[in-house]
Amino acid sequence: MPKQHAVKARIDRLVGELGEGSAIPTERDLSERHGVARETVRQALRELLPEGRLRRRERGTVVAGPKPAQPLSLVGRTEGVRRQGRTPGRALVTLDRFHCCADAQDHHPRPSPS
Repeated sequence: MPKQHAVKARIDRLVGELGEGSAIPTERDLSERHGVARETVRQALRELLPEGRLRRRERGTVVAGPKPAQPLSLVGRTEGVRRQGRTPGRALVTLDRFHCCADAQDHHPRPSPS
């Protein structure tokens, strides 16, 4: 098993023992504790961050709280809006009309009306 994965597993166990919002040890402390380079610890932390196990703060990294479960939904936007009790719709934000130069008209002729 590569060092990075072993260190990630150890840090993950440590995160499980600490409570939400608890600061984890510094990269330097973790690298000394596990006998690896700081870059190895950084790589392990970079993998745990997107998994939602950790959260970066201004100074240090803390244990993240549980992520709210978001149910998988395969309905379209319109149906989703209706389920929220709202009325789906559209609004035209802007419509600009301008004349094309002759060069562009030659390259992109207008389709004839059917």
